[in-house]
Amino acid sequence: MTQLTTPEMPPMEAQLDLLRTTGDQFTDEVRRSNRLPLPGIYMAGDAAKPALYDARIIPTIPAMIAPDSHVSRALSEIRPGLSTTDNASETISAWLAGDGITLGFSGYGTGGGYGYGAEYDSIDEIFTHCAATGLSIDGIVDGATGYGVPGLSGLLAQKHRLTTMGFAPLRSLRGAATRDTFTVVGEEFGDEAPALGATPDVLIALGGGPNAEKEVNAALSLGSLVILAAVKAYPDSSVVYLPERSAEARAAQAAERLVVCTSIDGIKSVLDAVRQDPSLAQGNREARGAHLNRVLATRPA
Repeated sequence: MTQLTTPEMPPMEAQLDLLRTTGDQFTDEVRRSNRLPLPGIYMAGDAAKPALYDARIIPTIPAMIAPDSHVSRALSEIRPGLSTTDNASETISAWLAGDGITLGFSGYGTGGGYGYGAEYDSIDEIFTHCAATGLSIDGIVDGATGYGVPGLSGLLAQKHRLTTMGFAPLRSLRGAATRDTFTVVGEEFGDEAPALGATPDVLIALGGGPNAEKEVNAALSLGSLVILAAVKAYPDSSVVYLPERSAEARAAQAAERLVVCTSIDGIKSVLDAVRQDPSLAQGNREARGAHLNRVLATRPA
């Protein structure tokens, strides 16, 4: 597994404490001081400014996928000796071939002082429960940033020695966090949603706004199992209240593909059902694989 604690990094527990209390895995000052331009890559939607990456994080990630060959080539330049490719097909097959369950997490990905105590406790307890009950977890999927719910899911997965997979757009490389496999999808926030939502067998949304809603809708469109977890009071616009404003979400709820939980015990109950009958979560893997091969197809230079 990837080791997060290096001479340049604060200890994992310090990172987790900062995430829990502020939503930030690292301070803004540390982030800004470690950003470098990705060679030859510019943000089309940002006045052609250079794309930035966190120089402590990106060059140490074990495996990166960037279907855009220009981006893949630039990442290879700053990551000598590490796996970087524009071809996702073999990795997709591996993701969907395991006997265990792949869990995905969506939610608010903002820092700046917003507390994530309930989300921290929920994710940590989910991982502990899966280990205690024998639900095999093949990987944890999220937005691969060091902020909010994605930051917590990735770092807590590392703490529990689980494999991590991240999906993020080019813009997120400046705020990235370590994952075992990191896939760069598109340029702007939300571009990663069709891939992120399609990858996990079970997607758990702990709060979340428009981007999380895109991820949930991507999962539901493929018939995946989605848990909307209202572990605390969220804004009315949060994705956890999606069935109140979406006929498609209500139909998925009626079909038992979407479950709304208001407690950690409710989430555990759904995961217990998946442990007893994995087909509840794995039955659509072929359709998800075809979808992922489309949205992550190589785009030649």
